[in-house]
Amino acid sequence: MFFLLNNFTVAFEGTVFRIKERQAVNPIPYGLIHYKNFGDIMKLKYHALAIASMATLGMVTTAHAAKVGADFEVYGNLYPQYQSSSYDGGTSSATSALPKASKSTALVDKTQVTPVNSYIGFKASRKFGEVRAGFDLQGNVSLDESSKDAGFTTKPRDAYVFVQHEKFGTVTMGQMDTIYKKYGDRVRMLGVSSSNFVSTSTVASDVSWKSAANFNTRIGQHLAYETPTLNGFKAGFSQAKPWDKGLATTKKLSSAGVNWSNKTYYVGLAQETHKGYIAAGNDKDTGNRLSLGYTAGKLRVGMDFSNLSYDNPNAAVSNYKTTTWQVTGQYALTNQWTVAANFAKGNAGSCTLVSGAACATTGLGGDMMSLGARYDYDKDIGIFMLYGKKNANANASFNSSAATMFGGSLTDMSVGVQFKF
Repeated sequence: MFFLLNNFTVAFEGTVFRIKERQAVNPIPYGLIHYKNFGDIMKLKYHALAIASMATLGMVTTAHAAKVGADFEVYGNLYPQYQSSSYDGGTSSATSALPKASKSTALVDKTQVTPVNSYIGFKASRKFGEVRAGFDLQGNVSLDESSKDAGFTTKPRDAYVFVQHEKFGTVTMGQMDTIYKKYGDRVRMLGVSSSNFVSTSTVASDVSWKSAANFNTRIGQHLAYETPTLNGFKAGFSQAKPWDKGLATTKKLSSAGVNWSNKTYYVGLAQETHKGYIAAGNDKDTGNRLSLGYTAGKLRVGMDFSNLSYDNPNAAVSNYKTTTWQVTGQYALTNQWTVAANFAKGNAGSCTLVSGAACATTGLGGDMMSLGARYDYDKDIGIFMLYGKKNANANASFNSSAATMFGGSLTDMSVGVQFKF
């Protein structure tokens, strides 16, 4: 037999919670539960009291959650994986005028269990006429207590509040993706690419020689505005000016973009600018990106084309420019199997020196390729397998859990489990 307790189904035989009841002779039916004597009636009262207490506790908990707002939600994306990384080739020195700082000269092959970018989140909102206000708080989930990510959710991911008007748009404040990141990279491999080695951002939104150059970023102390969607069009602007308390700084990020989409096609154009990201404070990094997306039935394809420019990236170089591109495809073979692949390339680019002398970019740039497959037990739980290889040209370096040396290649393989809720 079954009964419902605060939306949970509970099974019992004879008495509640499968408590064994003495065999009764010609038991008298009393509702769903049988009893024989006064002792059994008292037991029934105690069981009923326990059930009522549990139900009351459940209702109190539910009522408390409802006070946050009708749209309260707890959600997450957990995708830990067992990963193997191997390095081939490379040197500890480079001949380019644009060397990447902090090179490692003693890289070794390794295996690890990593949570990647697994997270749990809490969000809620409440509507007042045409206005909706709410928040979204996410924390990365750590599977160990390493010095980098000690604890359970000590590292924030998205953490912001917003006010939205149906006619005038949305204002958001906190830590979140920039408009540049939000409006691009439309197909993210199998839902497990964030901060993973299959992410194309290390090649398509970065350069192979400069630290703090990535344009595919999430940043705090961030203010953003987005218009409502009108005939498929939406525009946005965001700005962040992080500062250290008591210290003067000119560090600043601004991002703007516009996109159009329907059920099949997506087109987005975005720009992001960084200023004061190095000690000298006279640097300016600018990224421009065209993003395309296509969805038809079981197929999804996304492409990005970027133009990246860096003014005064170091004392010797006055400007560096390059182009990058990436394509990602994903296809559902069956209701359970999905396969995906991507490719990204960063070109060597061109540069000018402060001295006016010739500037060589020979050996910069590189490419990457990734393959993946996921088997879904249902819409929320699945296992996945990933393969990725990055090739850095002779004077270039890309990242994947640890910096490679100049040149050479980095191969990653992993198997993991994904749980979405």
